[in-house]
Amino acid sequence: MLSITKCFGFEMAHLISNYKGACAQLHGHSYKLEVTISGELDEDMIMDFKQLKKLVNKEVLTKLDHRLVLKENHRNIKRFALSGEDIWWFPFEPTAERLTLWIAEKVKTELPAGIELLGIRLYETATCYADWNKDEK
Repeated sequence: MLSITKCFGFEMAHLISNYKGACAQLHGHSYKLEVTISGELDEDMIMDFKQLKKLVNKEVLTKLDHRLVLKENHRNIKRFALSGEDIWWFPFEPTAERLTLWIAEKVKTELPAGIELLGIRLYETATCYADWNKDEK
């Protein structure tokens, strides 16, 4: 099977509101995202990298890049809603694992017919990442 991978980088701040430790404090990361797709060759390529970039930018990066991302709960709303920050609210804690699942769903639903999402890898730091793979349950 032939596949292609496009890599992206973005900056994002978050906190894990139900965590006991340093991650409960507001902090940021320089994320690296890898999106791997597969499909039949259309002429000479599976999908134009520029088209994949446009899709990921629209569905993912415009929502996360240079944003404060928080779980929408009473505590976070009280603390940040009136702060003037550019906040993206989620119904879950913005951990690497939860973000990876969310990204996979966003990308899967927007891929053209005949193109399949094989994997998402989201690096929160240079040495820590979460993986989503199509065939793993």
